[in-house]
Amino acid sequence: MLAQDSETSRIYRDGLAAIDQLSNDDRWRFGALMQYEFAFFEDVFLLGGDARLIHDNKEDLLWLVRRPGARTWWQKGRLLYSPGFQAYVDSLVAE
Repeated sequence: MLAQDSETSRIYRDGLAAIDQLSNDDRWRFGALMQYEFAFFEDVFLLGGDARLIHDNKEDLLWLVRRPGARTWWQKGRLLYSPGFQAYVDSLVAE
């Protein structure tokens, strides 16, 4: 999705850097991208019977939560996800 659309790529890149600098419309689009991305990671987490699956994706999730815009979005967006996944991401944010 990001590779095919330059506008979506710009919103993603700029939102990760500073969500507050986006226009209202772009902030909404960025939020939709974050919902999609965190939902992917939650699916991996919920399939956690395979610890290797979580381990293989942990670095990607760490990269995401280290971005200022993603951290800002997570503060409110976290409520969309299961309590266990919230706790897992919160522990990564705290690292």
